Amino acid sequence: MATLELQDLHLHGRSYTWSNERANPTLVRLDRVLVSLDWDTLFPNAHLRGLGSETSDHCALLLQTNLAQMRKPRFHFEVFWPKCEDYDEFIAQAWKRPTVACDPLARLDLMLRNLVRQLQSWSEKRIGQIKT
Repeated sequence: MATLELQDLHLHGRSYTWSNERANPTLVRLDRVLVSLDWDTLFPNAHLRGLGSETSDHCALLLQTNLAQMRKPRFHFEVFWPKCEDYDEFIAQAWKRPTVACDPLARLDLMLRNLVRQLQSWSEKRIGQIKT
């Protein structure tokens, strides 16, 4: 993967693609979609989703590439953000915001989603439109 500069496309909706279907199952992500940097540039809003797996021990993967109008652009962390004077304090405050989830993974997911929204808002106010 590294030699060919391929990256693993994020799988939405589930963490695994195969199960041994036992009472205490083994759950593994065997199936993947690898894309080149050029492909990712052509399809920045691509969405990979795992579908149901009732008829197989593998789940089908659905890759959608025509979601440009329906989806927000993906979050991109800017390397220079930590160099900003108020960054550390901002991150500490954003991370402390309360969440209502009891499950640790759901709580982490909510915290990260909140942090992304907060960072995007902070970046727009503090830095502005960097691309323009």
